[in-house]
Amino acid sequence: MKYRKPTSTLLLTLLFLMGFLTIGAQTRCDSVLLTPDATISVGQSVLLQAHNLFDYQWLPASAFNDPTDSVQTVSPTTTSTYHITGHYISDNVVTNGNFESGNTGFVTDYNYSNTVSSYGWGTAIIGNSNSYTINTSSANVHSHFATYNCTDHTSGSGQCMFVNGSGTPNTCVWQQTIQTTPNTDYIFIAWVATLSSNPTSSGSARASLQFSINGQSIGSTFNSPPQTATWERFYQPWNSGNNTQAIIKIINQNTEEGGGNDFALDDISFSPLYPCTDSVTVTVEIPLDAVDDQVAACRGTSLTMRPLDNDIIDNWCGTVQPEIIQQPAHANAQVSNTDITINFDPTFTGTETMKYRICCGGKCDTAEITLVTSGKNGEMFEQACDRYTWNGQTYSQSGAYTHRYISADGCDSIVTLYLTIDDCSIPVHLPSAISPSISDGHNDRLSLPDIVKPQMMEFKIRIFDRWGNLVFYSEDKDFVWDGTRNGKLLPNSVYIYDLRYKTETDSEPVVLQGTITVL
Repeated sequence: MKYRKPTSTLLLTLLFLMGFLTIGAQTRCDSVLLTPDATISVGQSVLLQAHNLFDYQWLPASAFNDPTDSVQTVSPTTTSTYHITGHYISDNVVTNGNFESGNTGFVTDYNYSNTVSSYGWGTAIIGNSNSYTINTSSANVHSHFATYNCTDHTSGSGQCMFVNGSGTPNTCVWQQTIQTTPNTDYIFIAWVATLSSNPTSSGSARASLQFSINGQSIGSTFNSPPQTATWERFYQPWNSGNNTQAIIKIINQNTEEGGGNDFALDDISFSPLYPCTDSVTVTVEIPLDAVDDQVAACRGTSLTMRPLDNDIIDNWCGTVQPEIIQQPAHANAQVSNTDITINFDPTFTGTETMKYRICCGGKCDTAEITLVTSGKNGEMFEQACDRYTWNGQTYSQSGAYTHRYISADGCDSIVTLYLTIDDCSIPVHLPSAISPSISDGHNDRLSLPDIVKPQMMEFKIRIFDRWGNLVFYSEDKDFVWDGTRNGKLLPNSVYIYDLRYKTETDSEPVVLQGTITVL
C-alpha cells in the first residue's frame, strides 16, 4: 500500500490566509465612516462623510437628496441612525498600472516606439497606426496633439500610455496575468482619454475598447470620451469563481482607421472588492431650560406668568404645559396651557417658593420660583461663595441689604436680604520640584490634587523653559507632566509655569504663576 503525504497543512495555510484577508478587509471597512456618533439640538445639522468606497449608498434613502453621494448633510428632528453601504477597494495587484516604471510589466499587440520621426503632415513618436509609447505629455508624442496638453491622470507630471489606434478589431492594447483568490469579487478599472484634434469626435471614430478576463468579455464595449484630453474612468466588476489567475486584456474593437481613434491609458488597477457597511447615530436633544425666577405681587391678588418662551421648543414640541410639583404654602398655583396663574392668600405677606417642571422629547427640567407678597416688610437669608446677585445687584461682602418692590396698586414692600459671604476659594498647591530622572518612583510627576479638580470649570496650564520656550501645554485638569517634551526627558533645570482656572463664582480666571525644578 502506497503512503500518501497529507495535504492538511496546505489546506490550513490557505484557510488562514483567506481568514486573514477577510479580517483585514473588515478592519478597512471599519474606517470608511469619518463621522462619529453625534449629539445635536433640534434645528442643528450634522455633516456625514464616508470615504474609500467604490460605491456609496446611504440608508434610509428617503433622508437624502442623493443617497449615492459620499458626503451628506442631515438635520434630524428625532434621534436617528444612518447606514452607509458600499464596496471597499483593496490594494491594487496590477504591476506598473500607472506606467511610472515605463514600458514594462505588460504585453500588447501594438508596436512600441520611442523615437521622433518625420512625416508629410508633421512629426511624431507614434505616427503610425498600431503604435504606442510611454510619455508625460501628448504634445511630445504627436505634432497633431500639440494644440492641447494631455498629461497623466493622477498628478499631471507622471507618465501614461499614448496609443495611435489600430483599425483592426480584437487588437490587444494591454495585457497582464495576475494570480487571484478563488470566490473573490474584483474590480477592474482603467482611465481613458481621447487624443484627437477634433474634440467632438463621433462615437464611430473614437477608440472603441473592450475588457476581457480569461478570454471572456466583461461588460460592454465602450468609446473613449467625446472631449479631447479629458480622462474618464471605465470599470467592470468580476468574480474569480474557481479561477486562481486572471489574464486581463484591454482590446481595441474599432474598425475605422484614421483621426479620432487615438487614445491614452493610465492608472489601470485590479483590486479585491469587499462589501462594507457602517452606521452613525445622531442623538437629538431638546434645549429645554426651566429658569429660576422671582416674582412679586400684592397679597390677595393674582399673577399670571409664562415660564417657557422658546421658539425652538414651540416649533418642535408644540404646546409645552408646565406641571406644578410644589405648591406654595400661602398661595394656589394653577396651570392653563402654557401659563401658571398664582392666587395669593389675602392674609399673608412675605416670601415663599413654588416649583414647576416642563417636559418635551423625553427630557424634563425643574425651576424654583420665589414669591414675594407685598404689603409689609419681609426678610431673606442667603449664604454664598465670594459673591451673590440679587435684583440686578452683585454683593461681595456680608451684610443686610434691602429692596423695595413696587406694585401698581401701591402695596409696596421692603424685603431685607441678610447675606453671609464665605471665602470658597480652592487651595491649589503645586510642588516646587519633581525628579523624573531619579528612578525611585517618588515625586516623578506634576499634577493637580484630586480635591480641587471638581470645583474647576475652566483650566489651562503652560510650562516654559528659562528662555521662554513652551515645553508643555494642557487644558485638561487631569493632566500629568513628567518633565518631558515630545516624549524626551528635559534637562535638569528650573521651569516656569502659568496656571489659570475658573470656578462657578469666578468672573475672571484665577492666575497662579511660579517655578518648578526638574531634577
